[in-house]
Amino acid sequence: MTAPHMRLITAELRSRDGDTAVVAISDGRGGEELLTLPPEYSSSQFLPDVGGDVPLLMQGPVPMVMPRQIAVDAITAKEARFDLVTAMLFYGAKIVFGDPDGNHGILDSAGIRLVTADGTTIDLNTPTGNALITGEYRSAESGSRFVINPDRTNPGEIRFYSATDNSYGSIKANAVPELEIVGPVGLAGFTPSVELNEVGAEMAHSKGLDSTLTTQQAKVSVSAAWTEMTFTDNTLTPDAFGRVTVGPYDIQIRHTANVTIKTGAGATSRVEADTVGVGFNGVTPIARRTVNAAAATAAETQTLVNQLRTLLIDLGLAQ
Repeated sequence: MTAPHMRLITAELRSRDGDTAVVAISDGRGGEELLTLPPEYSSSQFLPDVGGDVPLLMQGPVPMVMPRQIAVDAITAKEARFDLVTAMLFYGAKIVFGDPDGNHGILDSAGIRLVTADGTTIDLNTPTGNALITGEYRSAESGSRFVINPDRTNPGEIRFYSATDNSYGSIKANAVPELEIVGPVGLAGFTPSVELNEVGAEMAHSKGLDSTLTTQQAKVSVSAAWTEMTFTDNTLTPDAFGRVTVGPYDIQIRHTANVTIKTGAGATSRVEADTVGVGFNGVTPIARRTVNAAAATAAETQTLVNQLRTLLIDLGLAQ
């Protein structure tokens, strides 16, 4: 469809004399009109030999030659529209393609920018050599790959996907500030993770999304003042936990039920403690006992010795 007030006609070149050319224009209804073209349209570069057809586009009183092919050294125009341009080299201040208010691209002396309607940008900066991608970046569409800024909502995260399924581990830069390395979800829903922050480091094996959202967790924490190993199970009421803390002055072993220290495979416990008391060498822990005061006579001494003997046996230190 032609634009309003425009009609596509065909003209035959009747003659060419110096800088002018005469064409015979047919209006498509049997009428014919002779038209003398100005010098800028009369070159053999634009027109065929005498007797050949010349396609013309008429707009008002001014004719515009629409040749099938133009070969020129340069074109200077305020505005030009083309369906197809084939060129070896372009010079210009800026080239914009696409919808300027929607998805579009810009090429200029600053580099190449690809912009979506929602502002997601790829910016390849020529002066600095920097590359900025505000959307998601993938090294591959599927299979073994890494993804930066997953879903375009996590700019501080890099995911590493398995080659066989869609499981992944990740490296996250959180806001604390801290750096968190999270492995894929493993056996029974447990996820290994390593967290590095301004306090120290923490290595955990957690049931949950990461080490901060857990129902069960085993972890090792290291700081400048202490090292701690912990197991917690928040599914129990009250929470069950075991903890070994090594500080600058002491070693603490804590547990909500009991603490058992064993040596050797299958060995009985060497030390066992619970909320009641302590026991050694596999005996049931006993509470702290009260013995008689220091003996003053032979009979008192005999009684006190027997008490101490019973206590040593009950503790598991003698038999």
